[in-house]
Amino acid sequence: PSLLAAAIVAASRKALHVEPLWRPELSALTGVKEADMLPVFEHLWAHYVKTFPNAHQKRAEKKPSPKGVNDL
Repeated sequence: PSLLAAAIVAASRKALHVEPLWRPELSALTGVKEADMLPVFEHLWAHYVKTFPNAHQKRAEKKPSPKGVNDL
């Protein structure tokens, strides 16, 4: 997979408030290290925020998704 594809996955996770942004399993599956993907992600996220300025703010007002079954 490309760095752009990895950055899109990371941006999707950020938009959905999934933490952490980049898990070790994602590196293992994609072969992409977080440090290599971050510059592309930052550029992509900046474009997203500029294009959809209210989208991430509205989502941030909502309760974040549970991190596990115990949080339900």
